Amino acid sequence: MKVISFGVIVGSSGREGVAHYLERLRELGETPDLVIANANHAAGGAGLTGEKADELFEAGVDVLTMGENVWDQKDLQTAIVKRPEILRPENLPDDTPGGGVMVYEVGEKNIKVGIINISGHSFMMRIIPDNIFPKIHGLVKKVVEETNIVIVDFYAKTTAEKRAMAAHLDGMVSVLSGSGTLVQTADEKVSNLGTAYITDVGMVGTANSVLGFNKEREIWKFQTAMKAFSSPAKGAPLLNGIMIEIDEGSGQATSIVRINEVLHI
Repeated sequence: MKVISFGVIVGSSGREGVAHYLERLRELGETPDLVIANANHAAGGAGLTGEKADELFEAGVDVLTMGENVWDQKDLQTAIVKRPEILRPENLPDDTPGGGVMVYEVGEKNIKVGIINISGHSFMMRIIPDNIFPKIHGLVKKVVEETNIVIVDFYAKTTAEKRAMAAHLDGMVSVLSGSGTLVQTADEKVSNLGTAYITDVGMVGTANSVLGFNKEREIWKFQTAMKAFSSPAKGAPLLNGIMIEIDEGSGQATSIVRINEVLHI
C-alpha cells in the first residue's frame, strides 16, 4: 500500500499545490492508495472551513488532520461533525466537536487503515490538550482491534516530544508523522520494528515566504515585538510530504521517502 502524507497546508497556495501535485500523479498513473494532509492553516492561513475541506477532498485528499488552529474558523465546529474524514487532535476535552480517530477503508479491497490525530502538550497556545503519552497505548490498541495498519499525525512544537513519541510507539504503529513546525526535517527512517517516522513532514505553502506567510509582515512582527495576523504569501508553492509503503499483511512500513519540491504552476 502506498500512502502520501502532506505537510501543513497554508492558504490558497498550499491548496493549489496539493491539487496540482495529485493531478500530476493521476496523469502519470501513480495515484497513491491513501492521501492524508494536515489542514491546520488551509483557510486563509487560519484553520479550516467546510468549503476549503471540500475543495481538498475534491482534489484527491482522503483524510484531513488538524492542529492548534483547529477552531480558528467557527464554521468548522459544524463541518467537522458532518465530515468524519476531518480529524482534530484526539486529546482535546471530551465535549469538543469531532474526533481524532477513524478507521478508513481504502480501495476496492476495502483495506482498513486506522488514522489517529494527536497533539503535543508543550508550547500549545491556542488549544489545551491533555497529555497524550499516558493514553496513547490504549488508544492504539483499540484501533489495532480493527486493523494492524495505523498512521499517526502528531502535531507538536518540540523535536524532543516527537522523538519521544516515536520511541513510545515504535513497533505499535505503521507510521508516526510529526507536524506543527512547518519545516521539513531530514530524519526520515523505518525502524527495525517497522514504524516509519519523520520529526516534521513540513508544509505546503508559498516557497518565498516565512512558513507560508508574508515575509515582510513576519519580519515587521519580529522587529516591533507586536502581535498581528499575517496573511499567507502568494507565489509558487513548496510542497512537502512523505510517501510511505506499508505491507498490508504485517502492517509494517517498508519504506519512507520525503517529497520536497517547488511547484511552478
